Amino acid sequence: MGADFCFGAGRSGDAADLAAIGAAHGIAVTVLPILWDGRERVSSSRIRRALAAGAIAAMAESRS
Repeated sequence: MGADFCFGAGRSGDAADLAAIGAAHGIAVTVLPILWDGRERVSSSRIRRALAAGAIAAMAESRS
């Protein structure tokens, strides 16, 4: 999951909380750093917007 991941009521839990919960149950959690494409953060929301707009090639190019 991304380093800026939040969950729970009022987004009160974060990536470190989920990693601790996972560890307590024997589940490994990997927290990934935020990925940047120039000045813009790569996010699932950005990818969904690009897909909805038909900009699939642009998203593929941002990862190369």
